Amino acid sequence: MPESSNELRAHFNPKGELYELRHQLARVMNNKEWKTYSKIAGDFDAKRRYTERAFQLDRNLRFQETRKRLIDEAGSVKRQFTPKFFGADNFDKNDINRRAKAQVIDAHKKDMARIDRDETEVLRTMLETCEKRAFKREEVKRDFQKSVDRRSGYERRQRSWSR
Repeated sequence: MPESSNELRAHFNPKGELYELRHQLARVMNNKEWKTYSKIAGDFDAKRRYTERAFQLDRNLRFQETRKRLIDEAGSVKRQFTPKFFGADNFDKNDINRRAKAQVIDAHKKDMARIDRDETEVLRTMLETCEKRAFKREEVKRDFQKSVDRRSGYERRQRSWSR
């Protein structure tokens, strides 16, 4: 598919691959697999809630730690042979605060994306096993239809739409 098509799909389908996997699984699961899926979905939802809650509670602490690290990096000795009047001020308070806030938010987004990626892997393997089971179930029906084909002569040698 062209790159622009992928961009359009991503833009108009913000839920992404995880949503599609859930939708595909809902079509092929049986009761036993549904219980397993419910447990897996509950576990990952709990991980998301825990991560979100920890982020909300520790946001200021994380911000302060990141801010301190950025200040320490700005104050470290660097062997750059550029005059002082060129370049940026390493101790600009607004710049350090902005960078610290952005890094804290990015770290949280990476944590949430990691949880989504882990759930996607688990659901993808579950979908593969469900599809294999469904294919095996349908295989018997196809074999039976093939063996009971009672058309005569030339018609029997032509493939039908049902196979």
